[in-house]
Amino acid sequence: MINEFTDADLDCEDCEGEIDCVPCDPLDTFSIDEDDFFLDISTLISTIGILRVIAGFFLYYYCKTGKGRE
Repeated sequence: MINEFTDADLDCEDCEGEIDCVPCDPLDTFSIDEDDFFLDISTLISTIGILRVIAGFFLYYYCKTGKGRE
């Protein structure tokens, strides 16, 4: 596999057993932040729930008032 980050100017080091070192892992920026994980999941679930309630309201309203029919 070709590593396209070998010539990139990254602010990291090639750590070989060092403790205080930032390893070169460009894909590390795509990791999930554990601190915000449950907040993100609850926000997603809340948004989906709110959209379902709004859609249900519009469906009920248009069915009861007959605005969908001509």
